[in-house]
Formats: sequence, structure tokens, C-alpha cells
Amino acid sequence: MIVGLLTLQVALGVYAIVLATSDESVAVVPDYYEKALQWDEEIAARNASKALGWTAVVEPFSSSPLAAGLAIRVTDPKDQAVSIQSGRVRFYRHARAAEVFVHEVDVSKDGRVRCPNCFRHGGLWQVELDLIGNGGQRFVDSRIIEVALTRAAVEPTEPVAPDGPVGQDGPVGQGGPVEPVGPGEVDERSTPEAAGG
Repeated sequence: MIVGLLTLQVALGVYAIVLATSDESVAVVPDYYEKALQWDEEIAARNASKALGWTAVVEPFSSSPLAAGLAIRVTDPKDQAVSIQSGRVRFYRHARAAEVFVHEVDVSKDGRVRCPNCFRHGGLWQVELDLIGNGGQRFVDSRIIEVALTRAAVEPTEPVAPDGPVGQDGPVGQGGPVEPVGPGEVDERSTPEAAGG
């Protein structure tokens, strides 16, 4: 009896370790330790960004039946577009904090940044901006946005018989789970045109 209880305790401990290290849904905030070490620099960057008076409008937009994109517009205190020299946008879904995606920002004279097809799942997403203006000013911002994919993203594309063929992602035609892909990568299931050529 005692040996059985000890064996059960060890088995539960091993299961907890495997769960904590393999399931991305229980992951902690990415780079939290590094962020903690650089907290003073982070606060200084945020305060400097507030002093610039720049405003960022961050909005998801529908880019395909299976994905949503991200549109960002940065303006100065006079509501004029801020020219962006470079930068990056990091984003991750709260339910999968270990999956962090980075979008490198190209030169944008009109202060607009677009990242099409960057969201493959709905839900709450953390979006972190780190942009450099043409004058060398650094602008950082972090916010939570809610992404809602269209109903077409989860509906079957064609009728399927209840006992129809089953693929790796579920019944064929049911539009099974589609994992996010990084910026610049192509998911062949993202649009009907992609599958045809």
C-alpha cells in the first residue's frame, strides 16, 4: 500500500513536469525574466515614448476566412503621420504565450504598418510595438487586443458525410485546427487561391 502511494506520487510529479514543460497553454509570459532584469530600462523607454506624444492605433482586420491581420497607425500630437524608419512588432496569444511572433517593420513614411494573416486564432492577443522614427526617436507601446475571426474560419468549406474520411486535423473539409505561422511564412490553407496555385 505504501509503495503504491509513493509510486502514485512520483507518477503525478512526472506528469506535472511533463505538463509544465510541454503544454504551451500553461507557459508563462515570454522573456519575463529578461524583462524583469531590464525593468528600469523598460520604464525609461515607456516614459520617453509618452513624452513624444505619439499615439498608436492598433486594430485587427479580416484578411482571409482563416486569418486576421494587424493594422497599426502612428501619429504625432498634431495627428500627423509619423515616418517610421524601422522597428518590430511582437505579438502572442494569451492562451499560447510560448508562441511569440515577430514582424519586422519596413520603412513607412505614412506611419502605417500592416501585418496581413498574422492571427490564425481568435482570442486575446498581446501586441508590443518597438518602433524607430526617422529622427531616431524610439517609441514603445504594449496593449491587449481582441481578435475575432469570421464564422467562416470554423465552418466546413464543403458538406461532409458524418462517417466521411478523417485526416490528421479532423474530418476532411471540416477546417481542423490551423496553427499560427510566423510572418513571411505561407500557410497553404489560409486562402482558397493558395491551394489552387
